[in-house]
Amino acid sequence: SIAWNLLPEDEASIRTDPAVAASYSEAPGLQTVILAFNVHRGPLADEAIRHHIVGSLDIEAIVRRASGPYATVANSIVPPGLIGHSGNLRTTGSGIRPAPLARDIELSCLMRPLYSEGSEAALRRELFDALEAIGIRARIHSPPREEWEAARAAGIDDMFLFGWIADYPDADSFIHGL
Repeated sequence: SIAWNLLPEDEASIRTDPAVAASYSEAPGLQTVILAFNVHRGPLADEAIRHHIVGSLDIEAIVRRASGPYATVANSIVPPGLIGHSGNLRTTGSGIRPAPLARDIELSCLMRPLYSEGSEAALRRELFDALEAIGIRARIHSPPREEWEAARAAGIDDMFLFGWIADYPDADSFIHGL
C-alpha cells in the first residue's frame, strides 16, 4: 500500500501500528510552500511592516506544529538535498520573539483550497495563529479553481499562500515556474 500527504497524527498512527510498522518505509517529499506579500498596495507596501512580520514568525515552530517532526524547513525556494539549496538564508528560527505591531491590521490571503480546507490546512492555521499573535487578522480568499489565476493576476490580495511539489528531484522543478 502507498499513503501520501497524510496528516501528522495519521502518519504517527501508521508508524506505531504493529500490523504495518515492520513494513513501513518512506521517501522524502520535496515540497515548497511560500507566503508572499503584495508589496504594491495595502499595508504590506510598507517595508517596515513586512520586516516586522518576517522577524516575528518562528517558521520552524510553525512547520513543526503543523507537519510534525518529519518536515524540514527549507530556508530557500529549493528544498534541502537538491543542488541549488542555500541553507544559510535563515530568516526565522528559535531566536524569534513575536512582537505585536503598533496597530492591528487585517489582510486578505489568496490561497488554493488545499490550504484553506485541504491537507495543508493545518499549516495555514498555524501560520494564521502566529500572525494573529502579532496583531494581523488574515482572511482567507480561496476562489474556485477556474477563478484562481485571475484573482492572482488581479493582485488585490495582501498575501498569497501557495506552494508546489516537485515531480522530479531537480531544482528546476522549483524555480522554473517563477
